[in-house]
Amino acid sequence: MIIVKVLGGLGNQMFQYAFYRSLKERNYVAKIDVQSFNNYKLHNGFELNNIFRNIEAEYASKKDVNRLAGNPIRRRIFGFKRTYYRETTLRFNSDIQHSDVDNTYFQGYWQSEKYFSNIESIIRREFEFPPFDEVENIRLEPLIRLQNSVSIHVRRGDYVNHPLYSNICTEQYYSRAIEYIMNHVNTPYFYVFSDDIVWCRKNLDLSTQVEYIDWNNGQRSYRDMQLMSFCKHHIIANSTFSWWGAWLNPNPDKIVIAPKRFMNGENDAIDLVPDRWLRL
Repeated sequence: MIIVKVLGGLGNQMFQYAFYRSLKERNYVAKIDVQSFNNYKLHNGFELNNIFRNIEAEYASKKDVNRLAGNPIRRRIFGFKRTYYRETTLRFNSDIQHSDVDNTYFQGYWQSEKYFSNIESIIRREFEFPPFDEVENIRLEPLIRLQNSVSIHVRRGDYVNHPLYSNICTEQYYSRAIEYIMNHVNTPYFYVFSDDIVWCRKNLDLSTQVEYIDWNNGQRSYRDMQLMSFCKHHIIANSTFSWWGAWLNPNPDKIVIAPKRFMNGENDAIDLVPDRWLRL
């Protein structure tokens, strides 16, 4: 049996599920561990099964987890069991794909499409969003699909003073990205997604056609990712949320602009951004 721990916001959950799904496709008996969400206060808790109807998740019991990962108290005293694999770097680890990893509990983020590129069609099918039932989103979808639409994601909130994530997606980054789009896309129409729309209106240099999306909040926040995925091109933040919004866009000619770094320090997620995307 293989167990993959799932924790974090929606974007992280999607990476962890895709990693789990790639292992399951190798005919392992695989399950996901969502027990940490029992006391999880950030974001919207475990969202995958509430959003995506096509996912094929099997859930690990407490007994399953204890067998492979050990009891939390025993881990603190005696350390990790040999069957416990903890990701220590955000770099892609090819050994996982080419070794026998049965009887292992995996804890990590697995933030690279390299872990699941061989099952891309499966991931796209299972991450299919439900149809809109909100008036504003119903109005917007056909417009986004018809235009040379460009999503811009600005994440502030918990990132503003965070030592790992702050001062990466600066005003200068967005200015360079917008300029690139203006020079390479005919009559672009920008759609801005953010947890701080007031800041975006004030600081983004958008004199062209633009709409600010500010109504998908709380349990409906995933709708922003859904709208992003309908856009033809993307300017993403150092956020897995907009990463997935861009990745789920099937347009083979899409332009995706990402920041050069996703985090401060030496442990940058260098394998997170696909080579076909542009880093500015």
